[in-house]
This record gives sequence, structure tokens and C-alpha cells, in this order.
Amino acid sequence: MNSKLILAKNIKMDRNYNNVLNYTENQMLALLEENKVADMMVDLSYVNKRNKNTINVPLEYSKCLKANYIAFQNPNYSNKWFFAWIDDVIFLQGEPLHSTQITFTIDNFSTWFSKVTPKACYVEREHVNDDTIGANIVDENLDIGDVISDYETQTGISKKVYFVIESSYDPFNDNIGGYAKILNNGLMANNLFLFPINLEDPTGVDLPVDLSSWDSIDNNSSVFWHSLLNFFWAIEVRHKDLTSTIKNVYVVPQATFANVDFYSTNITEGNNTTSFWYGIPRDSFNVSKIGVEVDKLLSFSGINVKNSKCYCYPYNYLLVTNNNGNQNIYQYEKFLNNTKATFNLFLSNQLGGSGRLIPYDYKCKLGVEPANNVDESLSLGKYPLFSWCGDAFTNWLTQNGINVATSIFNTVANTVVGVGTVAGGTVPTTLSEVGSQLQGFIQAKMLPTIEGGQNTADVIYSSLLNEFVFKRMRCDNEHMKMIDDYFSRFGYKILEVKVPNITGRTNFNFVKIAGSEEIGYGEVPSKAMEDINNAFRKGTTVWHNHSNLGNFSVSNTIVS
Repeated sequence: MNSKLILAKNIKMDRNYNNVLNYTENQMLALLEENKVADMMVDLSYVNKRNKNTINVPLEYSKCLKANYIAFQNPNYSNKWFFAWIDDVIFLQGEPLHSTQITFTIDNFSTWFSKVTPKACYVEREHVNDDTIGANIVDENLDIGDVISDYETQTGISKKVYFVIESSYDPFNDNIGGYAKILNNGLMANNLFLFPINLEDPTGVDLPVDLSSWDSIDNNSSVFWHSLLNFFWAIEVRHKDLTSTIKNVYVVPQATFANVDFYSTNITEGNNTTSFWYGIPRDSFNVSKIGVEVDKLLSFSGINVKNSKCYCYPYNYLLVTNNNGNQNIYQYEKFLNNTKATFNLFLSNQLGGSGRLIPYDYKCKLGVEPANNVDESLSLGKYPLFSWCGDAFTNWLTQNGINVATSIFNTVANTVVGVGTVAGGTVPTTLSEVGSQLQGFIQAKMLPTIEGGQNTADVIYSSLLNEFVFKRMRCDNEHMKMIDDYFSRFGYKILEVKVPNITGRTNFNFVKIAGSEEIGYGEVPSKAMEDINNAFRKGTTVWHNHSNLGNFSVSNTIVS
């Protein structure tokens, strides 16, 4: 009788090491004492001299049946404690001193892991200690279902425009030619006359510009509309040479011209006097720049997610389209601004109203790379030139073309490799089982299919859609919950050589290392070390509190 034996019940660790307990030897002993069925001094010579991994105990058979786990000391290891699962309880007839035989299997993880020192190895998955948005962006290759649009907004430049008349003659001041100026880095000597129009209501009182500070201008946009219609009449009245005078007539967004001065002029012909209201660009003919900000989608209606990776691409992202066959995906986490996706909209006041939307501080390091990422930009569809008696528009269109054909692109998400549900459902015990259960998911397309890339500028302009539209796209709630639960259960894909994160969460840490790696080193028998390594190679959940073991719905916050 040289060793102590403890029989315990309701011990939860499983034999396949899918769920293990990160307890020291003293913590394990305390756990067994709390759940003790019986304890006694025994002669462990039975382990070595008779059948291997058996102990005969002087206890009633019925009492031993209540236990599922044991701990015992082995004098061959300086009284070290060993922990084991009970395999079978056998009644020994005719053995009064040892009436029951217990067969067992050593729990090598609980017995030896406290002596292992973790080392750097190739970690495939784990729960992370830094779960800020954008800190973990390794592709998970999960099915995201059919993405939905959570919210849409647009720049608003398509409805309020300037009708622009480029003329070599100024009918209001009766001058031929204009002063030379640089327009879009090109030399220009003609006059530009601007007529602000709200295309939704050209003659209405909802002005596209604020006239409150301009003297002698009634708060009615119809003055500009009628001035535009009568402009050609004014040239005929004063110059008598409409065809050679008018160079171009076109339309651009009002944002194209940042500084405009507005004037009124009266022209009399016979007994009739006509009033004209118009704008003249002040000084700057540079490209206009407008800052555009879109709030990042940092919460989802109808679902509360626990893992910040759900707020990243491809589960949550911004889709921007120019409504004319071009669109880009922008990843929220790659903007330096924490709460907004930021862009600069550049507009040129040239014929056709060239424009480009450029993401700002996107995929770059502030102070190291340019803040405007031109490589990730989108072009604006062309605005039309208008036909008049000289029909310069036809010649210009032939020479330059509008809205060249766009490319077709589809981004397809791969088939799922593993998504799990936790709360209220059955949780598969291993990572591979989760993947095999859900391999039948249909592939999801990240972008809608774009057919063609046709020249539709006239239709887009006429429909007041020639601008950029921002769509906040995300997984539907069903897929988002599955993905979030999967991350809660199995952590994130890491693919990095590092010391595994075994204790960084309050209740459990899932860790999976590469198949040829070793989790650590220590004074551990080779067979036991191999069992421990194999547990981490296939992926195991390391629990820090036995009372919560197996309860994946428990809070599992990062240890501060």
C-alpha cells in the first residue's frame, strides 16, 4: 500500500484530445477531490506485475461504476501523479481484498502538458489576442452566400449640372474672342458661359445653386433656363454669325467649376428687352476635387457578431459602381480612417466632363506612399455634348469616342471548408468534421455579372444616373451567423511561425499546428509527447476552466 488512488466522476475531457484541460498537477488534484467518489492507498504493483493498466481496489463494484476518471501516484516517477480515463470496471469474484478491477488509459495531456514549454512553430489556426478590425485578414476560403446591400448612397453630382456654351463671341459685352487661359492644361481663348440647371426640375424654384447672396437675381432657376434657351438668339441679334461663333455646347456637373461669378445682362431688339442670367468661371480652371466619405458598416441589423473579422472582406465590404459598366470592391479594413471609407472625386471641366474617383489613404502607409491610390480608382461615365447647327459634337465623338468598352470581371468565392453553429445546436467535435459536413455549399459570386460594357452614356445621363453609387455589401444574416460561430469555435486562420496562443482567452483557446510541427519541449516521455503533438496537429480546444468545458456558447473574451 504505497500509493494513493482517487476515483472521480463527471470529468469531461474526451479521449480523442479534442477538448483538453490546461491545468497544473495541483489543479487537477483539486478537481478530482471536488468530484471524488472514493480515495484509498493501493499497491500499484498490480500495474506492473499483472495486466498492464489495471488496478484492483477493495471497493464495491457499484461504487466504482460511478467513476469515469482516476488519479494515482506512481513511485517509479518519484510519486508523480498520473491521470487516466476509466475504461472498464470488472467485478472480481472470490477476491475479498480486491473485489473490483479497474482498467484505464492514461490521459497524457493532463498528466504531462504542464511540463511542456511551448515553442515557435507553424500555426495554422488559433484564437488571437488582437481582434481589432483589419488585424486578421488571411483568407478563410469560406462560403459567404449571396451578399446583400445593406445601404446605398451616391455622390449626387448627376442632377445639378451646368449647361456650358463655349463661344468665341460674348453677346453680352459684344466682344469677339476671350482672354487666353489654361483649361485642363491646355490653351483656350474662347468664352465659357455657364447656366446652372437642376435636371429634375429645370424651371422649378428648387435651385441647383444658392442665389441668396447674389444681387438682383430672383430665387427662381427658370431665369437660367430661359437665358440658356435665348442665348443663341442673343448671338444672332448682336453678331449675326451663329455657326462660326459657337464652338461647343456641353454639360458637366456643377462641382466641376469650383468658383463661378454670376451676372445679369439685358439685350434690346426693337421694342423687346430680354434679360439674361449666366455664370462665368472666376479664376481657376484646374481640376476640381471633392472629398467623399462613406461610413463603414460596423454593425449588422438583426445580428450581433463577436468576431471582428466578420467586419472585413469578403464578409463585409464597399462596392462602388459608375452605373456604366465599371465597379470596384473596396475593403474597409484597408482604409487608414477607422470609421469611414474616404475618396477624392476629381472632375475636369473639359468636354464630356471627365471624372475619376480615387480612394484616399487606401492600401498605403501614411507618409510613405501617396495618399491617393490611383491604381484603385474608377472613372466617371462621359457627359454628352449637344448637337447644334454646326454639329461639332458629331466630329468630336468620331475622333474621341465616349465611354470605351468596359472589361468584364467576376470575383468568385470558393466553396466552404468549414462553418459551424454553436448556440442552440450540435457542435461537431473537430475542425475536419465541420468542413466535411458543409462541403455542399454553393459557390458565391462577390460581384454581379457585368455583361457587355456598352456605350450607354446617353441613357445613363438621361436617367440622372451618371455618377458614382456606393453600396455597403455584406453576408446575409444566416451566413454571417455561421461564419461568426465558426470563428468563435475555431479561431482564425494564421499561417504563421509563432508561439501558439494557448492561454490568451478567458475560457478556451483553439490551436492547430502544421502536421510536421511540434508544440514544444520538456521532460516528457516520448509517447506522451507524441500524443500531445498529435492533438495540436489535428486541432484541439484547450480549456481553462473545467466547469465550462464543452460549452462553446460561454463568453470567450481576450484576456487583458
